[in-house]
Amino acid sequence: TCDSDPGNDCIADCKGDFGGSAVVDNCGTCDSNPNNDCVQDCAGAWGGDAIADNCGTCDSDPGNDCIADCKGDFGGIAVVDNCGTCDSDSSNDCVEDCSGTWGGNAVADNCGTCDSDSSNDCVEDCAGAWGGIAVADNCGTCDSNPNNDCVQDCAGTWGGNAVADNCGTCDSNPSNDCVQDCAGTWGGNAVADNCGTCDSNPSNDCVQDCAGTWGGNAVADNCGTCDSNPSNDCVQDCAGAWGGDAVADNCGTCDSNPNNDCVQDCAGAWGGNAVADNCGTCDSDPTNDCTVDENDKCFDLSWRSCKKTAGCSWDRSLHECVSDVPVQDCNGDLGGSAYSDNCGNCVGGNTGLTACVQDCAGTWGGDAVVDKCGVCDANPANDCSNPPVDPPYIRRLDDNDGKPGYVEKIKGYRFGRHQDDSYVLFGSVKVRIKEWNDDVIKYYIPNLRKGDYPVSVWVNGAQSNVKWFELKD
Repeated sequence: TCDSDPGNDCIADCKGDFGGSAVVDNCGTCDSNPNNDCVQDCAGAWGGDAIADNCGTCDSDPGNDCIADCKGDFGGIAVVDNCGTCDSDSSNDCVEDCSGTWGGNAVADNCGTCDSDSSNDCVEDCAGAWGGIAVADNCGTCDSNPNNDCVQDCAGTWGGNAVADNCGTCDSNPSNDCVQDCAGTWGGNAVADNCGTCDSNPSNDCVQDCAGTWGGNAVADNCGTCDSNPSNDCVQDCAGAWGGDAVADNCGTCDSNPNNDCVQDCAGAWGGNAVADNCGTCDSDPTNDCTVDENDKCFDLSWRSCKKTAGCSWDRSLHECVSDVPVQDCNGDLGGSAYSDNCGNCVGGNTGLTACVQDCAGTWGGDAVVDKCGVCDANPANDCSNPPVDPPYIRRLDDNDGKPGYVEKIKGYRFGRHQDDSYVLFGSVKVRIKEWNDDVIKYYIPNLRKGDYPVSVWVNGAQSNVKWFELKD
């Protein structure tokens, strides 16, 4: 090139050719072909032969280049096991089964049999032996002997001890097994009565007579006499009491007291009330009786004053003339003290007799008595004698003067209100009600001793049930 610029003058290339294009590459090779210029290998060496394998390892030894595993992964650790499974988990590698097959499902059961059928695996028997033949029977007994297996009893219980008796009753209690009755029937209800008759009809069983003889014909009459002779049976007296001694007198009054039998009056009438007056006139009209008043004998009608004779005097308290001459009592004694009692008898004075009293039935001169059970009648044959054992008790209280005489309220008896004719019988002692309120009833009993008493309450003449009480201080 012809110019005046030395700066653009051509120079020789690496081959010595001026203006040539040959260049020395990094490996010292001089040519004009850039395509064959050396390059750096994986280790950075220009023109080096180190090569990075598929795992990125850079060296010049192809013998150690990594390879692909069974999954195709270079440098991978996946391995194909004996069953052809490719993975990198050695824990799931297939194993040999009991028959030597890799990955097989044959299993040896507890009896050593190797197969893949679980339905025929041996099992434990009731004794715990694998493949054993022991069996538990219905009672839970485990053995291999079927001859001793338990059986059902009559109630259907396995191994039970219930047994059907001769009547077909099934239980385990031999004490209630049916027995033969007197007729030989199992479970029959025929019974031999005390007379030896065997049947099932209790209505015809023989009974004891009053003498205690089974099947005997002795009978107690209404008085309690027991024998087989009806001709000597007691009879009722006029009061209706069996064996009683009450007799109806000529006036028709029925009792057992001959002292109160009616008598003939002066007119001859039984039970009549005709009386002969002092003049001997016999009638029942006292208004026409003639009288001889001893006091009248002392009064001087003419002078209208007391006679001044022996036996006459003026009574200042009575303001009249009185006679000192004694009068006859019912016994005929002058100045006597005999009188007629409620039974019509002349008692007291010189008679030697006492006045009749009311019995428990309220009859003057009657012989009815309250027995120990509180029953009031004149028949001693029906009297009870023994009080109950350990009766309830009531306490005896002190009266206002500190003397024992009151008893407290009797439990079990109630009154609607206080009534004058209400009273209590302690045995045969009639006791009037002393005090009264809703809670307390007191009775004044001055002469009642401690002990057992049949107590009854009477209201309006009606008697309550009798109850026994023990009277205590």
